[in-house]
Amino acid sequence: WLKPFCLKTFCCSDAMSPAVAVHLPHSAVLSDPCTLHELRIRIDSLEEPIRLLEAKDSEEATRVYKAFGEDDPFGARAWPSACICAQRLLAEGVRGRTVLELGCGTGLVATAALLGGARFVLATDRSRANVDRAVASARLNGKELQGEVFDVTLPMPLPCRASPHCGNIHQPSLEFPSHLLPETFDFAVFSDVLYWPELATAFGRRAAEAFAGGSTVIVADPGRRSDEFVKALRSELRRLGVEPLPQVDLLPTSCPTPEWVSADVRMASSL
Repeated sequence: WLKPFCLKTFCCSDAMSPAVAVHLPHSAVLSDPCTLHELRIRIDSLEEPIRLLEAKDSEEATRVYKAFGEDDPFGARAWPSACICAQRLLAEGVRGRTVLELGCGTGLVATAALLGGARFVLATDRSRANVDRAVASARLNGKELQGEVFDVTLPMPLPCRASPHCGNIHQPSLEFPSHLLPETFDFAVFSDVLYWPELATAFGRRAAEAFAGGSTVIVADPGRRSDEFVKALRSELRRLGVEPLPQVDLLPTSCPTPEWVSADVRMASSL
């Protein structure tokens, strides 16, 4: 069971020029530390399946990520929640709009947004390998995805034109080209990221930050830490002075298990 919800705001979107500009991450050619394979994932509103790279073996990914000082190898695999999140995002309408994905993992949602006509998408994750893999997957689909590392637990604002700062514990002081960023993203999205209490709290605060800044927030998760997430979300909304507080309804959604979901991911998604 997945619980997607959408926080809507009616603030005006930014007036960023639609001119195309590209920022390449640190490597233009993917040199992935994991053995990869390609998935073909169908999203209802897209004509063609999304081509997506993921780590072929979870155990190998765990070893590789630990060797690189990464605690969390989960983003190396594709998760059903991302498919639900992508479907909800596309149903909201992304053509000509801007999207920020937090904890992008394989970049399924970000790539879906580009294929749905979004004019600017920034995929972020605290893992450099995940960001690079997401960018590579988008290129398989003929799209140029913008990507940079961003750790939601670090004390920096969400990326935007006024605050282009990014980073993680390994690279804490990165800066994305500010002229490429919108003043406010139309959408902030994330899926299947509430693994630990500190992450659930951090993502709850980030959801509130994005909503207070004028973004529509879309979240899909199996509900592992939903209580901590919602508590942090409401607390941060109050701290930011958002009035009236939006109604937060978790909407249970039945999620068929597609053939592309690996056995270990299927098991983990049911926990």
